[in-house]
Amino acid sequence: MRTINRVFIISSIFIHVAAFSNNFLEEQRNYIKCRTVLSASVNSNEPSYSISETTRPVIKNWESWWHEMLHTANINKERNRKKLLTIYGTKKDYIVGTIIRCAARSYRGDASTPSSVAYTTRKDNMPQISVSTSGVIGDYNHYRTVALSSTHDRAVSILTDDVHKILNNMIQPGDLGENILVSGVAYDFFKVGSRYSIRNDSGGRSFNQEVILEITEAIVPCMNLCKLSSINNMDIVPEARVSRCQSFLEKLAMDDGIRGWYAKVIGSGTIYLGDKIELALA
Repeated sequence: MRTINRVFIISSIFIHVAAFSNNFLEEQRNYIKCRTVLSASVNSNEPSYSISETTRPVIKNWESWWHEMLHTANINKERNRKKLLTIYGTKKDYIVGTIIRCAARSYRGDASTPSSVAYTTRKDNMPQISVSTSGVIGDYNHYRTVALSSTHDRAVSILTDDVHKILNNMIQPGDLGENILVSGVAYDFFKVGSRYSIRNDSGGRSFNQEVILEITEAIVPCMNLCKLSSINNMDIVPEARVSRCQSFLEKLAMDDGIRGWYAKVIGSGTIYLGDKIELALA
């Protein structure tokens, strides 16, 4: 009888330990998700931002919310496009853009992985960048490298500067991880499947050095962007940071191109500040 009781007690202990372990692991997963999106260790001296949105319910499943948000944005894209046109006007008559910022960010070990508190999507300002079919020389994108086997279809990321106005200047140039920032054209200037030439107006570059990029896809906003210090401002209460993160991602998803564009490199070369970009002749 003592043996039976002892077995029963030991079995009960294992059951309780297992239940506790499962709950603990689930809490850890939720904590890591929360920390990744909202609690990056960033020293921010920026002033607090006012949050115009009503504080939203606590999100228990960020991935489900993210997919639903993208689905809703896709349904409303045409309406959003008309709304943006009414508010910000159009630059459809402009057919040539100007490169106003070049950027790259080298591999920095653990800090280059999204799970690190030191991770950032922001890329560093450069006077010029060299591009090949493999991508921007000296630039590292964790998802592209690890999950997509360094696909050539995401060799270069492009953003137009009108996006900052659409986002009410919530971010700074480089925050979205763009390799080149273009002025003088609208976010919908680029089209998937179209090729664009980048040239130097001074005439100092020969034709065979002209960079040719082909747009492969519109970039989809991801939750890692909420680790930016301007979004995850530690001076703001957590509930407001959640609302700010949601609002930020929703604005980026309003239409193709607001988050930027990915391109593959057709013609390799070096891109300089002040270079012009336009639709390539067939």
